[in-house]
Parts: sequence; C-alpha cells; structure tokens
Amino acid sequence: MSLKKKDKGARTDIDKIIILVIVIAVIVMVLLFIFKVDILKYFKNLLPDLGNNNNIEDNLVDQEPLKEITEQDLLKVMNYYKDNNVANSEGNLKRCDCGRECALYAKSIKKYSDKNNLDPSVVLAVIMQESNCQKNQVSQLKCVGLMQICVDSWSICVKDLGLTSETWRETLLKNPDKNIACGTKILKAKYDEYKNGVYESRPYKTNDYFRKDVDLCITEYPFFENYEDIDAALRGYNGWACKDDSQIYYVENVNLIEERLRVTSV
Repeated sequence: MSLKKKDKGARTDIDKIIILVIVIAVIVMVLLFIFKVDILKYFKNLLPDLGNNNNIEDNLVDQEPLKEITEQDLLKVMNYYKDNNVANSEGNLKRCDCGRECALYAKSIKKYSDKNNLDPSVVLAVIMQESNCQKNQVSQLKCVGLMQICVDSWSICVKDLGLTSETWRETLLKNPDKNIACGTKILKAKYDEYKNGVYESRPYKTNDYFRKDVDLCITEYPFFENYEDIDAALRGYNGWACKDDSQIYYVENVNLIEERLRVTSV
C-alpha cells in the first residue's frame, strides 16, 4: 500500500516537472519571437532599402565624385593664394608665391599630374608645403626648387630629363617645368612602392636599416603604419624617418592644404 502511494507521488512530481518545462519553453519561445521581431525591425530601420537594388543604385549615383581639377582651376587657386595664406595641420602658414609664372606652373602641374595619374590638387599642395611655390628655394639639406628634390631621389629622372650628377641640382633649380616633371615622377614611384602600406613595400622587406628606422618611428608615432594609397606615397616622398628635422605630420599638412585648395577651386 505504501509503495503504491509513493509511486503515485513520484508520477505527480514528474507531471509537475513536465508542466514546468513546457511553461518555460513557451515563455522562451514567446521571448524569442518578440526579440526576433525587434531585431528585424532594427535592421529594417538600419537598412530600409537593402532588398531594393534600384534604390541602392540611386544612392550610389547620388554620391557626387570629386571634381576633376583643370588647369584653369589650378591657376585660379594659385592666384588666390598669392595674396592669401592657408594654414597646414600644424598651423604654419603656406602660400603660392608664383609671381608671373603661375600660368606656367599650372600648365606643368596639370600636364605631369595627368602623365603620372596623380591628382593635380595634391601636387600643388605638395609644392605649397615644400616651397610656397618659390622656384629658387634651397633647403638646408640642399633639396631644390618647387618640389624640393633631394640628392637621394633625383636620379629617377635621369632618363627623362637628361640629368647628370654635375647638372641635376642647377637644372631642377632653374627650370620649374623640369622640377615639376621630376617631382611628380618621384611621387608616382613612391605611390607604386608604398600604396599597400609600408609593411608590404620592397624596402621594408629587403632593407634591414630601413625596416629598423620605420619600426622605431611607428613605435613613437603609431599612425605611420596606417598610411596607404596616396598618404603612403606622400610619406615616402618626404621620407619615413622621424628623427632630426623630419616633418612628422607632413601627410596631414599636405592633406589639409589640398582640402583648402579644392574648396577654393569651386
């Protein structure tokens, strides 16, 4: 008799557990249903037209590309900055002291930018950062001319411009057209070398001294390792070293000047 009562009580406990499990399962299912609906609503609000291909294409069309800079745009900007300053990212004032040769510079910048598939506004920004458009500029390191071409980079232009170790400095100092031709070629070479980032570049992979210098600079200035595309080219143009008189924020300086130039060209 007692065994039957115990068996009946055990079945009752099992029934209660089953009922409890069913109730919990129902509650969980309801909660999951509600949560799922909320998630769907969230993503629907976040991406309201994800399923509408035509609307996506419309959105892409609405994103206006950067205006192509013409020779006339360059001349307009250069004439404006003959009399006005533009501050780079460090607050240093830059201008374009092109005198009566603004039209010549504009023509050369456009010509060689197109030849090397560069943005002319970036090239002009480099010139303003490097020399304030003063063709007779010579730095303490004996870099010369509008684009401040130095002893370690001029040789890339030997074939195109007929330069020699005896004549390169005088030629690039006195001839603005050849200076721009050489400077843009150097910038394009730096782009090809570093466009995927310094870690992927040949110098970093093959030159122990270069790699050591870059690693030291990145330790001190971590943002150096993020440079890619034209930013990496600009860093390479100025040099990856970050000691002595190197311009740590060269890329940021040129980019800010270039942004101002584009606004002025409109």
